[in-house]
Amino acid sequence: MAEAREYASLLDLANDAILVMDLTGNVQFWNQGAERLYGWKAAEVLGRNAHELLKTSFPVPLEQIRQWLRRHREWTGELLHTTRQGSTITVSSRWTPRCNRAGDLIGTFKINRDITQERPSRDALIAAE
Repeated sequence: MAEAREYASLLDLANDAILVMDLTGNVQFWNQGAERLYGWKAAEVLGRNAHELLKTSFPVPLEQIRQWLRRHREWTGELLHTTRQGSTITVSSRWTPRCNRAGDLIGTFKINRDITQERPSRDALIAAE
């Protein structure tokens, strides 16, 4: 148990937003990076649906992402989220599946990095090429 608390403390130190969610999208862990990025404290979001809270805009249907996770063991893409203050941000999101001992998908471990400021520069560079 002490080891699990130590790992959680280490995840809290990360600058990126780290979320652990069940299959329905309910938040089970929300680190300090997520608090800074989105504006909600962990105590306010635990048990709530992250996709509803953040008004997530997906590049493809969510079920398609879940199927990808089952097959490829990772999904990476860009999502649009809304912060507590109402700002829309773009995040680079990496999802890793959480499976039970039988290998069934039971949730996701997500790392989100704010790329809102980087995206216009990148898009301009791509357009120039």
